[in-house]
Amino acid sequence: MKKRVFTLLLSLLVFLTKGQFSLNALPDFPGLVRDDAVAVYHKGKIYAGLGFSAGFFPLNDWWVFNISAQQWTQLPNAPFSARQYVRTFKIGNHIYFFGGWQSDQQFFNELWRFSTWDSTWKQMPSMPAAARWGAAAFSMGGMGYVGLGRDTTVTFSDFWRYNPDTGQWNRLPDFPGVSRSNCIGESINGRGVVGFGIHADHGQFRSLDDIWHFNPLSEKWTMIYEHTNDLSFMSAASLGDQLYLQGNYELPNHLDSTFRCFDLSTKQMINFGHIGLPQARGASMIAAQSSLYILWGLNNRFRRLASFYRIDFKEKQGNDFSVFPSPVYGGQCVVLFPVGQRSYQLYNLAGQLLDKGSIDKEAESLFLTLPIRNGTYLLVLADHKGEFHTLKLIRR
Repeated sequence: MKKRVFTLLLSLLVFLTKGQFSLNALPDFPGLVRDDAVAVYHKGKIYAGLGFSAGFFPLNDWWVFNISAQQWTQLPNAPFSARQYVRTFKIGNHIYFFGGWQSDQQFFNELWRFSTWDSTWKQMPSMPAAARWGAAAFSMGGMGYVGLGRDTTVTFSDFWRYNPDTGQWNRLPDFPGVSRSNCIGESINGRGVVGFGIHADHGQFRSLDDIWHFNPLSEKWTMIYEHTNDLSFMSAASLGDQLYLQGNYELPNHLDSTFRCFDLSTKQMINFGHIGLPQARGASMIAAQSSLYILWGLNNRFRRLASFYRIDFKEKQGNDFSVFPSPVYGGQCVVLFPVGQRSYQLYNLAGQLLDKGSIDKEAESLFLTLPIRNGTYLLVLADHKGEFHTLKLIRR
């Protein structure tokens, strides 16, 4: 009985949390369906292409989506050979493309640059290290950072910085965690974030469950999170302190379309469950104009997609419901709400009921003390009409 109640409570929490955003279908991609491609946002446009097609062959086509016009346009193909598992980073008006896989015997350490000004391509100095695919890549402070990835048999731990002004590569301290490929790589608030992925060693594979910070000033790595389940082949993009993750490939052969969010300020993972996105693996996620865009990928039946979606975030705490201060420092806060609330319940993200109580029908506020542990909590208010309202409380 307790297990059943706990499961129902988790379902309720997922339902309540879903109200924070809306899912909107956009014009399907007009080219070949694919997965493991690239997509990059720049000044009102999403540039996208490459990847692996439904016919089991890599691609090198290149497209642009105008967000305001809601229109796809095909650009000239990339001048390099077709490939998937390419990694990108953006500096100024240039998008850089590193590595990639064409077949079991063809992978690359090449670096190419695409100019968004005039849609021209230029080959840049290759990384002076082993060719690879599925690396981690991001940019910070006008520099590109690239590393990890794999070849046919093993995964790598080396990590490099690329200076676009000089064309020089400099090797940095190796990644101290387990070597990996197909991991996430993002820059968030001046630090690199690398995590999850797959470790390969001569035919033996295992998924990984950690997230690491890289400080470009000290050039030091710090592990900031360990998950209870191994995750790989996820799409990732960040908005503020939030790292959003879509999909998961569970070895040996299971796809999962769960949508998640890792909060870097609280170091907590929020599981939103299945929100209606069909993508389960190999999609491209792009953060643009305070929204997320999800393109391509495989569904849970391993079928490649042309689907394109936008996730718009809505502030649940409008004029009628608010929390002060927000975030909550020191554990104490005041919750403001319209007259007519009947009761409240406070939950943690594991679905545990932490506190509950009644509210006077004429009351317009509630003084609340959160648990001593920093993190994210959900406050559920029930009014006399039988309607529920939920607020997210973050304690720091």
